[in-house]
Order: sequence, then C-alpha cells, then structure tokens
Amino acid sequence: MTWNTHLGKRVLEGAEAKFYLHILQAAVECSQEAAEFDDVEVITGDRIFDSASFEQRVVLWHRCLEALLKPEVPVPPLTNVLEAAAHYPFVWLTQRVEDEIAFADCIEEDSDPFYWRRLMWETLNALGMLKVLEAEFDDEDDILPIEVECEDSLEWESCIDELADRIFWDRDWQVTYAHPQLLDGIEDEFANQTGISEAYIQNRLPLVTEADAKQALQQICDWKC
Repeated sequence: MTWNTHLGKRVLEGAEAKFYLHILQAAVECSQEAAEFDDVEVITGDRIFDSASFEQRVVLWHRCLEALLKPEVPVPPLTNVLEAAAHYPFVWLTQRVEDEIAFADCIEEDSDPFYWRRLMWETLNALGMLKVLEAEFDDEDDILPIEVECEDSLEWESCIDELADRIFWDRDWQVTYAHPQLLDGIEDEFANQTGISEAYIQNRLPLVTEADAKQALQQICDWKC
C-alpha cells in the first residue's frame, strides 16, 4: 500500500523506512512486555486504539507497515484508529528520548547513552532536514542545528514531530478524547468546519484471532528494509 500524506501518496524509502521500521519494532516489543505485566502503555490520543488489546494492536501495526513500506497495493482509507496505530511509535520514541536524558546516569557503561537521539540525528541528516534547520537559523549565530548530545527533550520532541509530519497531515485522531460523542456520529456542520468526515471516525476495532496476531507479530519482527 501507499500512504496518503501532505507530500502526496507515498511509501517510505531508504533511511526514513529503516527509521520507522526500527522504532515500530522496538515499540511493539515493549508493548508486548507491558501487556504481559499490565503496565500503562503509550497513549496516542485516540480512545479506540488506546483501548485495543495487544493482539488487535499488532494486527493494526502490521497493516500500517504494509501501507507505509509496500507500494504494490492500494492506499488504505485513513481512519482515527489506523492513524493512531501508525503514530504510536513516534509517541513511544518521545518517551524513550525523555528517559534517555532523564536517566543518563543509569545507562549501562557499555551502552550508547545517545542511542535514540543518534538514530534520529542520523535520519534527519540522511533526509537533508538538518540542512534545512541550519538555513533557517543562518542569521542567528547563537542558534545551531540540534546535536546528538543535546539534552533538551523539547527540542527532540520537535524533531520527532518533524519526522512524523512527513507522514501525517495533522493529529485528527486525538479529537476522540476531547469529543467522545463523535464516535456516535458526526454532524455535517462539524465535518464542514474541521474536514473530519464520518467515514474517518471509527468506533470499532478489528476482530482478531490468536492466529492472526501471532502471524502479524512474527512478520513485524522478521521485516527488513
């Protein structure tokens, strides 16, 4: 599938594809561990996706990978549930960077203390996005493009948003938290004002069997770019 973005209908390629696959695979692994221990998970802002079981999420994540990395099938209809699933690894990454900065003293000696920040920096650089940042601040000597060692989590959050914005038009799925009544239907006036259609807001999760989830999980873990 391809994904309908503000940059056009596209699939992720090269460094961008490897980056997304890496953070999704890591997020899925952590989500599986959290499900086993009933830990609080990452919140995307969509009431429906955030209430899904791990098995339902795995199937949705697999659909997202197919949509973002495979060009041979049609564009999927974008819904609050599918977009929340696709955005999940970006929210997860934000938390990992915050932890990496806040708990730097607890990182094992033989581990990279800048692992997630370095991954982002290398992806931004490969996409030419650091050059854009440098051009924006060309006349401001005291402001430089972000460096791997930066400890400002808000700066890194902005970088994560920049990468996510290459895929998502906006964050429409989060409207279901502020306005849960929309899950029961959308009035024409609201749709005209916001551009959010009734077809976009879904209030159901996929029916998933254990075999479906197991197959999807294995394919996600084995996926390579």
